[in-house]
Amino acid sequence: MKLNFQSGITILAVIALIGIIAVGASYMPTMNSNKDDNGNGEGGFDQGIHYKGHVDVYKIPAGTGIPELIASKDNLLVTNGKTYIRTQIGSGSAVASSSAKYISLSNDTTAPDAAWVDIPAEITTNGLGRAAATYAANGTGAFNLTYTWTATGAQSAQLTGLSSGGTPADTTLFAALAFSSATLATNDQLKVIWSISIS
Repeated sequence: MKLNFQSGITILAVIALIGIIAVGASYMPTMNSNKDDNGNGEGGFDQGIHYKGHVDVYKIPAGTGIPELIASKDNLLVTNGKTYIRTQIGSGSAVASSSAKYISLSNDTTAPDAAWVDIPAEITTNGLGRAAATYAANGTGAFNLTYTWTATGAQSAQLTGLSSGGTPADTTLFAALAFSSATLATNDQLKVIWSISIS
């Protein structure tokens, strides 16, 4: 009986120790490799920093002034955009004039790809060329980028990109989004709002 009693005490002690270790582990920060694209860097703690980009697209038929929602979706942050963020934060070469504020459009049907550095077949005519968006802060770690085009001719669009450069095909794509095709006639408007947050 003495051996059984001692064995029981030992088992209970082991169970209690396992419980303490499990609870302690649940409060520890998650380990992350924190290595760059070339495999450089050291392990560290995940600080829980997250990017989210959401895009709303509206068509405003000429003479109505009433927005029609075409899309409300999260965007794809491309690899080029991730590199841009790294450069802005860490390299010391960032300049204010290179902010990712330029919105472009395309009627290409290709689904956005993380490898893109430009959106394909960017529209440069009919009043729908790349444009500098209006910036507005939207709370802690959040902001909106908005632009409204007025069509000067018949044109469809179903893809939008956000870039840090103002010239088509300049390989500065930050993020992209495909949406349901919007067909515009002369004087119709297309409004795009990129809502970005860091949490």
